[in-house]
Formats: sequence, structure tokens, C-alpha cells
Amino acid sequence: MSVVLSTASGIIALLDEPDNDLKTYALRKLDSLVDQFWAEISDSIGKIEALYEDEEFPSRTLAAIVASKVYYHLGFLDDSLLFALGAGQLFDVSQRDEFTRTLISKSFNDYIEKRNVITEEEHKLKLKKEEEEKNKTKTIFDDEEEDSELENMLIDSDEDSEQDEGLYEAKNERILIEKTEVEVIDPRLEKVINSVFRRCFLEKEFKEALGIAIEARRIDIIKEIIEMVDKTDEMLTYCLTIARKYIQSRWYRQEVLTVLLEIYESRPELDYINICDILLFLNDVERLSEILNELILEKSIESNLNACQIAFDLYENASQHFLNELVLLLPDPIPVNKPVEKDGIVAEYTPMEQKRLEYIKKMDQIKSILSGKTTINLHLQFLNRNNKTDLQNLIRLKEKTDSRHSLLTSMIVMSHGLISCGTTSDVFLRENLGWLANISNWAKFCSTASLGLIHKGHLDKAFTILEPYLPQGSGGSSPYSEGGSLYALGLINTKHGEEVTPFLLEALKNCQRNNIIQHGACLGIGLSSMAVGDMQTYEELRGVLYNDDAVAGEAAGIAMGLLMLGTGNSKAIQEMWNYAHQTEHEKIIRGVSVGMSLIMYGKEQEAEGLIEQLYSDKDSILRYGAMFTIAMAYAGTSNEKALRKLLHVAVSDVNDDVRRAAVIAIGFLLFKEPKQVPKTLSLLAKSYNNSVRFGAAMALGITCAGTANKDALELLEPLTKDLNNIVRQGALIATGMVLMQSNEKQEPKVSKIKEQFYEIVSDKYEHKMTKMGAILGAGLIDAGGRNVTISMQTTTGENDMTAIVGLAIFSQYWFWHPLTYFISLAFQPTALIGLNKDLNMPKFKVKSNAKPSLFAYPSPLVEKKKVEKKVETAVLSVTKKEQRRQEEKAEQKKINEDNSQMDSEEVDEKKIIEEEKEKEKEMEKEKEKEKEKEKEKEMEKEEKKEVKEQKENEEPEEEILENPTRITLDQRKYITFDVDTRYKPIKESAKFGIVMLLDTKPDEDEELIEIAFDTTEKKEEEKEPEPPEPFEYFSD
Repeated sequence: MSVVLSTASGIIALLDEPDNDLKTYALRKLDSLVDQFWAEISDSIGKIEALYEDEEFPSRTLAAIVASKVYYHLGFLDDSLLFALGAGQLFDVSQRDEFTRTLISKSFNDYIEKRNVITEEEHKLKLKKEEEEKNKTKTIFDDEEEDSELENMLIDSDEDSEQDEGLYEAKNERILIEKTEVEVIDPRLEKVINSVFRRCFLEKEFKEALGIAIEARRIDIIKEIIEMVDKTDEMLTYCLTIARKYIQSRWYRQEVLTVLLEIYESRPELDYINICDILLFLNDVERLSEILNELILEKSIESNLNACQIAFDLYENASQHFLNELVLLLPDPIPVNKPVEKDGIVAEYTPMEQKRLEYIKKMDQIKSILSGKTTINLHLQFLNRNNKTDLQNLIRLKEKTDSRHSLLTSMIVMSHGLISCGTTSDVFLRENLGWLANISNWAKFCSTASLGLIHKGHLDKAFTILEPYLPQGSGGSSPYSEGGSLYALGLINTKHGEEVTPFLLEALKNCQRNNIIQHGACLGIGLSSMAVGDMQTYEELRGVLYNDDAVAGEAAGIAMGLLMLGTGNSKAIQEMWNYAHQTEHEKIIRGVSVGMSLIMYGKEQEAEGLIEQLYSDKDSILRYGAMFTIAMAYAGTSNEKALRKLLHVAVSDVNDDVRRAAVIAIGFLLFKEPKQVPKTLSLLAKSYNNSVRFGAAMALGITCAGTANKDALELLEPLTKDLNNIVRQGALIATGMVLMQSNEKQEPKVSKIKEQFYEIVSDKYEHKMTKMGAILGAGLIDAGGRNVTISMQTTTGENDMTAIVGLAIFSQYWFWHPLTYFISLAFQPTALIGLNKDLNMPKFKVKSNAKPSLFAYPSPLVEKKKVEKKVETAVLSVTKKEQRRQEEKAEQKKINEDNSQMDSEEVDEKKIIEEEKEKEKEMEKEKEKEKEKEKEKEMEKEEKKEVKEQKENEEPEEEILENPTRITLDQRKYITFDVDTRYKPIKESAKFGIVMLLDTKPDEDEELIEIAFDTTEKKEEEKEPEPPEPFEYFSD
């Protein structure tokens, strides 16, 4: 019979006995009873600790485990873990009880924290040693060394800088690390962690172990796991995804990717697509060029398709500077001479010459793809062929807009530019030339620049299209038209300025310091030379900045940032920082602060030094720039430290502009997690501060664009009815962004919101700021002929640098509305375009496993016919009185006549009664007929409903789409390649974008789709008429 204990005092008393055996017995009993009597045992915890500290006591580990459990129940987890580590094997990590799981979790948290600190210190020491070695070998620092000094300085951002000696002057004391010895982790903790790893290996929980290893920065464990698993490819892909998304330290991410690269390259079958993705992140342009050349030299079709797919991905993900370097490193093939003709017989190419010709053809294909021309032409073709622009909405808005308001007129033109972006369709402008003729000044600048949106990417015809507006020297057109045309030239040639940039620089020199032309030229140069980093162009822009003109200087500051995008150039930042403190123009300071943020794009921790300098400045505009520097440096990373800082500034800074910028920057950090953004911004969207509410609306629009996110729409709906006009403006623009490519089936509110846009513009008492938001929102909801969406990610899931920068500058429209056009940089065609080995489009099909109506184009607006109402003629009161007199006389006369007839004739009363009864019967019959008609109408309505429901039920559950086709963001998850058995994508994960297709039946004839690379309408050259026959001319 078991005895139930009610107290542990008797067992605790044995701890005071001198005999070690009795003490050991007591500890064993307490170990089994500690979960029940821990409160009583805690009073004697000092005795148990003393036994553990007594080195001569044989059961020290037993005392440690008892003490650990007591502290666990008391809630002191640090002490509990300390004693558990001292318990040795008695702390069994294989146990599944709550005590063991809690301490294992605690041990991992402590271990990860210590490992992160140690690895960061080791990295800093390594950088310090490298710097000391450079200082020993060189006495004069060149520009490259200054850049490395900036990098080392920015890592240790907690140190204060000295402004008077230069913002980025490298000082030895700024890179010194206080701790010369790296902290060592308790070997007992290391042993526990290793035992947990071994347990994961035995239970085949490899993904869990890999996640812990990555977080704890155990490169050795990462290698071991990947080599151990059976499905190595799957684990490599998983590790690559984790490294890209969740590792926040840039240098550690590079280390993990370097390890993955070694594993990929050691495998028998090389995964070239993933290898090249890693090389791009590591900025290894030389190895990339070698791989592309190797793939081209291989004879297999799959290798050539891989090379083309890699080239398409590189163009989408890499900067222009990187692509230019890559093209230069690719070998130039030796041309092959044509065979010589002898005696009318043409000699054939030798086998060696045929191989060289094939190599030249393939290399030209790759270089064409890397230049972007192939991608741009394919997208132009798609947008032009699938243009579903509904101009009726825009016409309605134009009719309700007062042409006397230049701002609203500019908004209509901008809205048309957004709707027709990339479609090359300018029908609306041609049909309203008379209306456009009345605009002037900056409205004319914007209307001319809108041509850049309409013909965006039309590189070959840019000068032809804009020729009437471009600067013509003396006696040119309006400076606003000339400046707008230069801006448009940059929009058309974004990131492709090889031919355009020299012309823009020449226009900048010859404009005789006209600030309007300088403004357009600077923006054009920034767009066309984005991320090129050319110092000569930089010096030209710097000269414009130093002229200290507010209009031209703002554009020059932004352009300098675009030119040096993502380079972290220390010289540029130093000069821009100095000038921001010298000038008195707020526009210039704002342009420069935004430009500095662009230079730090993607630099993450390396940008901390600049962020601290900007945010600690007294000038609110520079603090505003600090928020955008955080947004650019940490875009898409969801970095916790950066997010906490932005949230703190959003509710604490004394300047409304800074607070608004902080909230908008949150959208840039979290754009890869759009479902989480509404929760994060829910409180900020209800803030008392107008600027914070506006910022919340814009952040929602940026992150949830094209998703029709219901949580985002719920937050935006009350903001569209806000009391503040500016908040309403931002909410309307954001609503248009969220509902891009949405139809009524997907989101029933679409038609209601479009009607809301129209009502706001129609209301003559509505503020023009709100009307501006409604017009832009209407343009965004149907942008690009309903074939584009806003996305800051490429089709491969990487950060789209151009899109992120475009949205960052678009958000400056608050201060300067011509910058609205930068939003077009974030437009991504939602196309699936399949290509064969010759870059032709074969006819092939894919399946969308969803109802066709769910992702169909929105229905066009049906113009309602106006019903003319008859207006009653107004009658004067005097006329009414006269009419009444005449009527009274007529009635009196009639009464007299009736009385005279009554006297002479007798009325048959029965006949009158019968007539009345007959009339009543007829009235009842008519009422019954009307009721029957109403019943019939109701029956017809019900029948129509039933027919409609039947049609909906009869609608197929899937849709077959033909190449090329539109695939919206939400539709991508429904796409499968199981319809056409002939073609399969060379990249298995590709379900949208440009996809290279492997032909599984190469012996059969291919059916191709004609690709018209030049989308302009080519008029057939009319033959010159023949000269007339000779004749004699006789004068009168």
C-alpha cells in the first residue's frame, strides 16, 4: 500500500545529516517530489546549492538537477539553466516534459544570442586586421580605399562622428573594438546544443535543425545537414530561401550563400539557375560570365535554354552597372567570312566555321537579352496586343473637370499616362488637342512628359516621337515643353541611356541655365543612367546643384542619387551632405536628402552611420531623408531594429513630414509580407495626426498593390471619408493601387469605388486636393491597359531595385507633383511569355485552375443614355389670377345652362346608375390585368435569376490560356503546365514572366506566333508616281 506524502520536511531534514549517503538519498527523493513540493523545497535551496558547490560531495550533479527544477518552478530560468548545465547527463535533452523543453528553448536563445555577439566581434576584428594590413602597405589612399573605410566605419555606427573633420573621414579609434578577446561560450552549453542537434539527426528533423543552425550561425552544422539528407536538392532550395528571407546580417548572409555555392558546385548535376542567383548576390560578375560562356559552348539544347533563362533573370534582378560589366566580360566571337564564290558555285562553310557561326548566334542572343532589348520588346508586344483600356472613365472625369484649374488638368493628363503606360496608344490626347492647347506652364511640362509613359520602353522611336518638343536650339518651343520632353526621354529609356544620356547632357549644357529645362534634363539623366555610377555625369549634375537654383537643384539632387544608386559612394555622400548644410533652399535640401538615401540602397547595416547622422541633425528635412535612407537600406528585409526605429519616430518626432516619411518607410520594409502590414498599421491609420494617417494609407497602397487585400481596404475605406482633404487624397490613391487588375467577381467593391471617384470629381464643392487623389486613383486602377500591377519584387522573388526607387520618389509628389510619373518604374507586366530556343513564341497552352470570371478583365463602362425630362413652363401669378377669373365665369355660365336644361328635360336616374356600375366593373377588370402583368414581370425576373445562376453553375472550374497571356498576382498559384505535353519550362518554379520552354518533340514542326518587335504602326512605303509623259505647254 503506497503512502501519500503531505510534506517533504522529513526528507529535507536529511540534508543536514553528515552522512553523504543520506544526503544522496534525500536528493533522489526530492528529485522525484520537486514538482509537488517545490515551494517547500525552495526554503532550503541554499543547502542544495552548497552541496553542488562542494567538490568532495559525490552526488553534485544530483544536487544541480534538483536546484535547477526548483528555480524552474520559481520562474528564474537563468539560474535554472545554469544548474541544469552543471547536472551533466542527468539533464536529459531527449525527455519531452515541460521542464526539459523549456530549458532547451532557453539554452538555444542564450546560445544564439552569444553566437551572434561573438561572430559580430570576430567580423569586426577581421575587418580591423585587413585595414591595418592595408595601412602598412600603402601610405596614400586612393578612392577604392576610401570606399572600404566608409564600409568599415558604417559597420560600427554606435560611435559618434566628428563633423568638422568630415562625415566619413576614417579614424582609427572609430574602428577599434573595445574587447580584444572574443567571449567564449560555456562548453557545457555547447555540449547541450550539440546533443539536441544529434537528436534532430536521429529523428530526421533536418529542417528544424537547419533553421536552428542558421540562426545560431553554425556553418559546420549547415554543411553537415545538407550532406546528410537524402533529398539534397530540396534541402538546398529550402536553405537558400531561408538565407535570403530571414538572415538579417548582410555579411553572414554572404557567408551562408558562399557555403551553399560550394555545395551546389560540388554536385554531379549542376543547378546553373540557382548557382547564378547566388553569384549575383555575391556580386561575382567574373564567375557569372564564365558560366554563361560554358553553357553557350555546350551543344545540348537544355544548356542553351538555361543560359537564356539565366540572362532573363539577370536582366530583371541586376543593376545596370553590373550588366554592363558582365557584357564586357563576355568574349567577342571572331567573325566568320562569307564563303568565296568561284565559277558561279558558292563554297560551303567548313564544320569549324559552322560551329563558330552557331556560337556567334547564341552569344548575340545572350547579349541582346542582357541589354534588355528582348525583354522590353516582348513586354511592349504584350501590352500593345492585350490593351483593354477603357477611356470612357477618363472622358467622364475630364468632362467634370474645370479646365481653368491647371492642377486638375495635369492630373487628367497624368491619369491618362498611367492608363496607357507602355501601350503606345495616345488616342485620348489626339482627340483632345484643343483642350490641351489651353494648358500652360508646369501643366504643359507634365502633359509633354506623359508621352514618356505612353511610349515607355519604346527605345528605337524615342527621338522620333518627341522630336517636335525637344530643344531645337535658338527659337525653340516653350521651355516647359522642352523640359517635359527631356523628362519623357528619360522615362522611355529608363536604365538604357547609352544613346540618350549624351544628348541629355548636351541639352543640359546648352540650356543657358534655364531652370525648367535643367529640371527635365536632370530627371531624364537620372532615369536613363540609373545605377551606372559614372563620375563624369555626376560632375555635370553636381554643377547644376551648385548653381543654387531651387527648381533645378532639387532635380539634380535626386538625379545624383539615381546615378549612384546602391553604390554607397563616400565622395558623393560627403559632397551632398556638405551642400545640404550650405544652401538655404528647402527644395534642394529635400532633393539632396532623398538622393543620399538612394545611394545607400540595399546597404543594410552599412548605412547605419549615415542614418544616425541624418536623424540627429536639427534640420527636419534631413531627418526626413533619414527615414527614406532606412527604407532604401532595409527594403524588403523586415529588419526588427529598423522597424522599431520607424515606429518610434512615427509617434515621437516633432515634425509632421518626418512622421509621415517614417510610416511610409514601414511599407518599404514589409512589402514582402503584405498580409501583415494592415495589422502593423491599424493603429497608425487611426492616429490623430493627419500626416500619420496619410502615411499609413500610402504604406498600405505600396505594400498591398494589386492584391485586393480585404484588411487593407477596410482600413482605407474610412480614410477615403476622412475630414482632412490630404488624407482623403492619399487614401483614394492607395485604394486605386490595391484594386489594380481586380474585377467585381474578385472584389465586389470595385464598381462602387470607381463610381466614388467620379462623384468626388463631379462635386463642385469638393476640395481640389481630394479630386486630385480620385483622378490618380482612377488612373492607377486601370494602369497599363489593365495589364500591369505595382510590385517591388521581380518574378523570381528578389527585390526589384527600379520599382523600389520609383515608389520612393513617387512618394515625394506631396511636395512636387511632376514626380508622380516615377510610379511607372514599379509597373510590372503581369504576363506569361513562353519562348523556344530561338527566342520565338511557340503556340502552347497552360491551365488556370480557377473559374474564368474570377480573373477576367473588368467589364467596360456602359454609357447611360440621358432621358430628357419635359420642363414645365413657368407661369406668373398675375396670369394665374386672370385664368381663375375666366374659369369662374365659364363655370357660372355652364351652371345657368344646366339649370335651364333640367327644367325642360327629365333625367333617367336608372340609366345613369347602370352606366356607373358598368364603369366600376371595367375598372376592376383593368386592375386585375395590371396585377397579372406585375406577376408576369416578377416571374420573368425570377427566371432571369435562375438562368444567371445556372450559367454561373455551368461556368467551368478551369480555364485554358494560350501563350502569351495575362496572369494576375492572385492567379499565379492556380497555374499549371499539365495541358501541353510538348513544352515544359526549363525552370520548374517559373509560372509567370518570361519562361524558356524545352521542346520534348523537336522533330515535329513548330507552330509559332509572330513577334512584332517594333510595335509602331508601319505605314507601307508608297511608291513614288512615275513622271508624266512629255508634253508641250502653251501659255494663254
